[in-house]
Amino acid sequence: MLIKDILVANPQAAKSVEVMDKVDEKSQPFTQEMLAEILLGKYMVAAKEKLEAQVGWYRHSREMALKRLKQYYLSDTLNPTMMDSLADLLAQENGLQEKYELAFVYLKNGQLTEATNLINGLTNQFTLNTQQQELYEETQDYVEILNDLMDADTNFTGLTEDHKTILHYLAGTSQTRAGSYARNILMFIGELDYSEPILLPEEGLKSSKAFEMTEAVIKTYSKVKLYPNPARDFVIVELLTGNATGSEISLFDNLGRLILISNIPAREQQYVLPIKKIDTGVYIVNVKCNGKTIGSEKLTISK
Repeated sequence: MLIKDILVANPQAAKSVEVMDKVDEKSQPFTQEMLAEILLGKYMVAAKEKLEAQVGWYRHSREMALKRLKQYYLSDTLNPTMMDSLADLLAQENGLQEKYELAFVYLKNGQLTEATNLINGLTNQFTLNTQQQELYEETQDYVEILNDLMDADTNFTGLTEDHKTILHYLAGTSQTRAGSYARNILMFIGELDYSEPILLPEEGLKSSKAFEMTEAVIKTYSKVKLYPNPARDFVIVELLTGNATGSEISLFDNLGRLILISNIPAREQQYVLPIKKIDTGVYIVNVKCNGKTIGSEKLTISK
């Protein structure tokens, strides 16, 4: 039986017949040995492609599992040991993205030395392209500012003009974590007014129709988000609503006593609430908009 006949009998190799017909049309046909070598090469390529597909599936499954674990740890804001678990998880990963995530977990846990050493060592572990180099330098600038503040034994009110210049640059140009943290710091010290952009679905899109269908359900959810939580010196109060005009934040202790009240500037979707002078404990943050409560969330303050 000719090799071509074998291919015809094999459904998985049926597509090879057309190619082999072209081979047979040569004025000087290949020998059977030469045809066998061609087919061997084809099947080797097919096996390689199959293996690559299996590896791709494995990597995708692993990435999804890692993402679910990170979301699980981040969703539990009341258990401080969750951040340690997240740090252990990220420390086992070798990707550049996970290294940055681990560095900011260290910063959140107050481990500035560990974060600094990790960031400074990235250039020895990875060859960075232009975009990655920019991200590295931005993150390094932010961490250096934190180190300067620690060396000077001061908080964010001790920022120098050079520090503020760097923070304004990061806040205005960077879409990374360093840029976000820089904006929060500048808002905290009163150096920046920032309005979070709100993107609404366009008419006719599926997302617009889905929004209409779930609007009644959305109204039952709190329109207030707090982070970090637990918090120490400040907490960011985010309003998950399109209209923040006339909003008011009230902080109550567990006995229902009013501890702090503050007004949110018009059109602001995020507000940095200073809580450095408030004692450790569990509190309730209540937000009103136009005299009507739009959300209440539990806040844990730890020193």
